[in-house]
Amino acid sequence: MSKRIQLFDALRGLSILLMLVHHAAIDLVGLHVLPNRLVFNPVVSTLQFVFASVFILLCGFSSEFSRHNFRRAGLLLVCAYALSLVTSFVPSAYIRFGILHCLGYSILIYALIGKRISRVSAKTWCLLFLLGYAVYVLVNAGYWENPDHLWMLGIVPPGFASADYFSLMPWFFLFMLGCKLGCAAKEGKLPNWVYSFRSKFFAAVGRHTLVIYLVHQPIFYGVFYLLGLYNPS
Repeated sequence: MSKRIQLFDALRGLSILLMLVHHAAIDLVGLHVLPNRLVFNPVVSTLQFVFASVFILLCGFSSEFSRHNFRRAGLLLVCAYALSLVTSFVPSAYIRFGILHCLGYSILIYALIGKRISRVSAKTWCLLFLLGYAVYVLVNAGYWENPDHLWMLGIVPPGFASADYFSLMPWFFLFMLGCKLGCAAKEGKLPNWVYSFRSKFFAAVGRHTLVIYLVHQPIFYGVFYLLGLYNPS
């Protein structure tokens, strides 16, 4: 099955739009327009976790359909490290290893060894994600001092900072669960409504998520500056 499944483009579009709202709210908190409690609370944190999870899951889904995963990985990693370079000039906004880094390396790993691990079941990937997340929380709970240079894997050392942080553990496991979902979709194993779903607006947004992600913060800063909310001096 080579035809695009619009539901998954729409879910990706919805996720990126929710991310835009979240990032705009964080910016407005930093500008003292919104109160901290409106953004930094358990409800918003949970929602942020959910739509980020959906986005990573769908990246794995798309990788199962793509014939150019090495190229996709390269493009994401170039964008990711360009973003790291740009944000390094603003310490509070520095993205050392964000979602683009995580997705780029996940796609690269999948392109290299995807066939060798394709027999691992969806249930196993789901279990690995849950266990990996529990391990991630445990090893970063502050009970001991983590070693340096393992932050790509989710082991955060003292003093580590990244304005956007998605480590390979546990998110690679969720990415692989998305790959299994894509495999099931290609084989026509999903419910009929999945293939018949239509939402032109959200699907159109979902097909341009990388561009939206790269340009949204400069646009926000420009809008806030024009509104008199942001003064770079």
